[in-house]
Amino acid sequence: MKSILPLLVPNQCLLLTAPTAWGKTSKLLDMIEESKAQWVFFSPLKAINTQVFGRLKWQATTLMPRREDFKHCLQSFLHKKTKCLVVTPEVIPYELEFFIAAIPEKTIFVFDEFHLFYQWGETFRPLLLDLLREVAGSGRPLLGMTATFSPHLLTSWKQEFTINYDHLFYLDIGNFKWKYAPTRCFYWGPLKVETFLSRCLPQLMGPEPGCLLVFCRYRQEVIFWQEYWQRRGLLVLACVGGGVDQFQKQLAECPGVQVIFATTVLGFGVNLPLVRSVILSYRVKNKADWHQMVARGGRQGQAFYLYHRNGELFNSWRQRWGSFFSLALALVSVFFRQGQLWYR
Repeated sequence: MKSILPLLVPNQCLLLTAPTAWGKTSKLLDMIEESKAQWVFFSPLKAINTQVFGRLKWQATTLMPRREDFKHCLQSFLHKKTKCLVVTPEVIPYELEFFIAAIPEKTIFVFDEFHLFYQWGETFRPLLLDLLREVAGSGRPLLGMTATFSPHLLTSWKQEFTINYDHLFYLDIGNFKWKYAPTRCFYWGPLKVETFLSRCLPQLMGPEPGCLLVFCRYRQEVIFWQEYWQRRGLLVLACVGGGVDQFQKQLAECPGVQVIFATTVLGFGVNLPLVRSVILSYRVKNKADWHQMVARGGRQGQAFYLYHRNGELFNSWRQRWGSFFSLALALVSVFFRQGQLWYR
């Protein structure tokens, strides 16, 4: 990562794609600590901003402003008393163009989870895309980092940013790649969600350490299955949008959690315990979401299993049904080994 620092100068932009769990953010923070430059770090995810601030505040002069003290933090940054600002876009109390104009020209702007500034900025958080375009329009040094950047977004980035930057650099270490791929993948599409999650879930637990991570489409499903399995004696946690802070507190108090139910909110940024199986309870259509959710398993290189419903990923119907029947046989063997046909 240190070798890219000379590229981060005015009128130059660098896009870095690297595999999930490769350590992009950690390597960036090492570079921030060792460099003499000033930095502004943006992420659309509060959890990532909190982790970055927690790492940098002890070893570099770093602030993560709230809306009410943003002016004071900005003044500290402008007087070079602060080396890095860690900012959630919504806390900026000024017009974006005035905020960016106040920042010194050589300040390096970092956009983490770069694809989300497009994906979310074009839907429910337009401020993200507005911010990205304002920074690009100023010609400030810009570093975008992501593990998933589609060909469509890559084309849009090149076409739009060529207008504002003299030089664009694209460093592809691994786009849509996993550092640690699932040990085995099982297709369970023919089963009903209620059948699989109510009767098969305990059979996926074994003596090995780690929890099950179950992604649900809707927050109501997350709450329902959390309550369902809590009544049956399992140690369960749940996380939905807007509840990451509470989830992290509960996780710290519950190190032996057996199952975590969540929406896509846990697909990014949040540090999780050892995940031995990732279960997708619905057919995931967005490729980036799919990739990020699966990557929550195996973060430390351990073996993990994937259970999914995306039948189109198989090259033939024989592969698809072969995967399903291998799962069915494995579950039946566990049922008989435990001396029960269904868990109640």
